[in-house]
This record gives sequence, structure tokens and C-alpha cells, in this order.
Amino acid sequence: MTPYVARYLTVQDIEIFQKIRRLVEALPDNIDLGNDDRGEKIILSCHILVRALAKLFTLRYRDGYLHPNYRHSWLLTLDGQIIDPYPVAIWGGPLMIDGSISSPARWLYLPKSSRIVSSGSFSRPWFQRAVRLITQALRKIEERHSG
Repeated sequence: MTPYVARYLTVQDIEIFQKIRRLVEALPDNIDLGNDDRGEKIILSCHILVRALAKLFTLRYRDGYLHPNYRHSWLLTLDGQIIDPYPVAIWGGPLMIDGSISSPARWLYLPKSSRIVSSGSFSRPWFQRAVRLITQALRKIEERHSG
């Protein structure tokens, strides 16, 4: 069955979503991202994953909240659709959601300043290193699947 939302999505958006889904599903659970400023083990977050995918696919991303108060990050396609590669408290994903004004996504995904969402941690060296490590891991997966 083709989802109803497909009538609002471009072929390009669907293709990029499918590529992202394959990469995320193939990402191993055991990537060592090192430790943060406090010496605590870095756990893969939506914020890290979104930035890595944005680099790979030259997509925009947004930081904010998943309604009402979960700090979150997501991708935006060139046509403004939302790709949520690591949805909060949801088994499954990535998800693609119509980003139009009439979509419920407008009430669910609430953009805010990165500084507000992260309290400044997104610019710290440990966070940037984690993004680089995930980007490298995703590139390796992509090379294996396309080669």
C-alpha cells in the first residue's frame, strides 16, 4: 500500500529518505564516540546523527523540540519535508513527515535555537568529534552498499 502522504512527496525526497533509512539501519550499535568534557561516555544522539547525515546528503537540519518538551534534531529535504532519522521514544524510523503548513508536523516539530537546545554543547570539540566519527561510519556503509 502506498501511504497517502506520498502524493505530497517528490521522487527526490523519497529516494534520499530511502538512502538515509538504509544507512541508519546498517549503522552498528557499538561505535565508540569517546567521552565528553566531564569524562562521560558519549551516547549517539539525534543531534549527532542529524549533523552527520546533513553533511553526507547536503541537507539542512533543525534543532528544537519534539512537542512539547523533548530536545530534538531533524533533517529538512530541499522541498521542506521532515526526515526524522532518530525519532524520540519511537521504535522504528527513520520517519519522513510532510512538512507543509497543514501537516501535524508543524505542531510536533518546534524549531528553536541550537544554543538553547544544546546549552552550547553542539560547538564543543567532543561533540564535533562524535559527528565526524558517525559521518565516517556512514560513509563506509555507503561505500559498501554502492560498491
